[in-house]
Amino acid sequence: SCGDITAILPDLLDIGMDIWETVQLHTLPIPPERLKGDFGRRLTFFGGVNTQRLPFMTPTEVTAEVERCVRLLGKGGGYIRGPDHHVKPDVSPDNTVALFRAAREFREPEYTQDLKHCEPEGPGYGSHARGT
Repeated sequence: SCGDITAILPDLLDIGMDIWETVQLHTLPIPPERLKGDFGRRLTFFGGVNTQRLPFMTPTEVTAEVERCVRLLGKGGGYIRGPDHHVKPDVSPDNTVALFRAAREFREPEYTQDLKHCEPEGPGYGSHARGT
């Protein structure tokens, strides 16, 4: 979705929605902490990093924004870190690299689950690719 869908989130959850891609925190009428508290047990959040601000940030600020989103939405799992929309051409290469580097590297034990099960395995990666 794009924008604020918090008013209909309960209905979407009732019909089986289990991931919100892409959550745009800056558009919501409630704080991210409440969003996570109210819906985080039933919903995975994808996105969060405000792409409208990316062109005007420094790489250090981009890294801090990624870390902020992880801290707000990631505790206990249920968060896929990333941009809240397409990264536009006016975002500097340095900021784009900072975004994806921070998304890949930022780890806090209480905010991430053991991801060893996500490691690639052999040809084709993972059992689903081998048909087993």
